[in-house]
Amino acid sequence: MDVDDAYLRRASHTVGACAVMYYALPEDMYGVPRLIIPALAVILTTAGEFARRRKGALIPGLRDFERHRIASFYYYGLSIVLLLLLAPQVVAIACILLMAFVDPFMGETRGKVWSLPAAVAFGAFLMYAAGFGPEHWPYIIAGALTAVVLESVSHHPLDDDYTMSLGTALVLMTMSRFTELPGDIIHSMEGVWW
Repeated sequence: MDVDDAYLRRASHTVGACAVMYYALPEDMYGVPRLIIPALAVILTTAGEFARRRKGALIPGLRDFERHRIASFYYYGLSIVLLLLLAPQVVAIACILLMAFVDPFMGETRGKVWSLPAAVAFGAFLMYAAGFGPEHWPYIIAGALTAVVLESVSHHPLDDDYTMSLGTALVLMTMSRFTELPGDIIHSMEGVWW
């Protein structure tokens, strides 16, 4: 993979953060529930990934070893959809932001002595941005540490784009059985567009 492909992969990660705007959509648009959007995304990307693998195509941004296996972008998109549909909003937003920004940050700083502590600090900032306040410091620490550890150790077949987000969500959701999560930070814009 050349430098341009590496930056394309990093950029595509950050664009994934836009998925949190799902929560701003009205619950119902012209009689169609908003959960149809992630469901359609899964159907379309699954069909596209199936076709790509059948042909062994290597599209821009993919690494050579992804030619004949499920591409990381598929795991990434599937993770986002599962988070949107199954996790509490604050957990989904935190995990999407961690995946969108900590993963490329660690890719860019890999091998530097300060990389891991900086990634944990960056992850803690993203947890705060997702709605976890200072009073939720156990969530902030657990989320940032889990994301960095899972990003550091994940290998095929458990792609880090899958394990980092869903593993962190599992940790946060398990913690929520013992202590309350923060409330939603993005609210549906009912009546604004439809």
